[in-house]
Amino acid sequence: GPPLAVARVWGAMAGEARAEKSFTPPGRVPPDSGAAAAASGAVWPPSTPVERLVDEVSDIWYAATVLAHKPGGSYDIVYCDDQKVERNVEPYELRLRRSAGAGGVSSAPPEGVASASVTAGGK
Repeated sequence: GPPLAVARVWGAMAGEARAEKSFTPPGRVPPDSGAAAAASGAVWPPSTPVERLVDEVSDIWYAATVLAHKPGGSYDIVYCDDQKVERNVEPYELRLRRSAGAGGVSSAPPEGVASASVTAGGK
């Protein structure tokens, strides 16, 4: 009778819900991110060109270079524009540097002079 038909529908719906739960949205952890590298056991050696997340809200990344990989998984990096060193940066705050022209700070000239003057004179 009807209860069986209802049970079948509910069973199908439950199956769909289960299938949806196991689905992971693509791009949640970008493959070029430090988190993905750490999860796969990869280590970026010194001189690897990377970008450091500076402002998560505005998605601003600064070009840097790996100086060292630390035993705990963090990195020491040096920024390309001002040669400042930052130590113990977590892998999830780094990604492999994207090619010039991808937008953001990384597409600025290496010395960073042009982007600095544009930002400063933005009124």
